[in-house]
Amino acid sequence: MRYLEDFQVGQTFELGEFTLTAEDIIAFGERYDPQSFHLSDDADGPFGGLIASGWQTGSNCQHLLVTKLLGDSASLGSPGVERIRFLKPVRPGVSYAARFKVQEVTPSKRREDRGTMLGQILLTDPKGVLVYSLDAFILFSRQGATPGGA
Repeated sequence: MRYLEDFQVGQTFELGEFTLTAEDIIAFGERYDPQSFHLSDDADGPFGGLIASGWQTGSNCQHLLVTKLLGDSASLGSPGVERIRFLKPVRPGVSYAARFKVQEVTPSKRREDRGTMLGQILLTDPKGVLVYSLDAFILFSRQGATPGGA
């Protein structure tokens, strides 16, 4: 179990990889983001073919973050996102790698039982090119603190 104190600024965690199929992208697009470039593989379209919704990309990154890092931690959820960037198209059949970098760790001044981490998810393509980034706050319990403390 990881608590707030177990994270250090600059620490990096490899979260793993994911690959989307054309069928995955189209199904997500039909349900959540029905723009033409998420629904068909049109070589003459604005991106030269089918691309994933940025929200689908973020959802896959969130899944990796929870299964590879937060699932074995004292995470209390997130109070919000600082910044999200969709830098390059995410395409079907390409394997993308995600990592998480700790940017800030701040114990709460009001609640001694918790604190906040600012972390960054970075997603790269097989050539190491950054395609997506997310800076988000995550609340964590502090080790040994009494829940609901002052």
